[in-house]
Amino acid sequence: MESKPFKVVISKAERGDLPQILALQKAAFLSEAEAINDFSIQPLTQTLTDIEADFDAGPILKAVESGRGKIAGSVRAYADADGAHIGKLVVHPDYQNNGIAKRLLQEIEAAFPAVGRFVLYTRVTSVKNIALYRKAGYREFGRERVSEKLEFAHMEKTESD
Repeated sequence: MESKPFKVVISKAERGDLPQILALQKAAFLSEAEAINDFSIQPLTQTLTDIEADFDAGPILKAVESGRGKIAGSVRAYADADGAHIGKLVVHPDYQNNGIAKRLLQEIEAAFPAVGRFVLYTRVTSVKNIALYRKAGYREFGRERVSEKLEFAHMEKTESD
């Protein structure tokens, strides 16, 4: 792909987008699985039925490349008493480093105007992800070891941050 910034339009995903978003998610998380040599991580084993449940729980946004109609990125979230939980912020490897993840994060936060806390997690060794979240105002508040190879940094952003 060309190394110029891509023009993308961010909008709410439709149920018909879910197979393409699931395929994108699997492509994007492949590098995470390779980094820890564990291909059984949830983003790679999630099924269409699972992502449909996510769709029913809260908004899923998509970033579509203008002119081509290709979904270049996606993010999803749901809200509960603890705040808005953001998950599976993904950008296709061909589209990374063009500001798409930052825009998706901003848009999913904007989808929850009455929420005072946003929560997400990422692998503790995902330096680029952690840098993105810190720039967006998130701070680490805990860690969770999921397996011998996988530890998550839990991050939050509150109204006071």
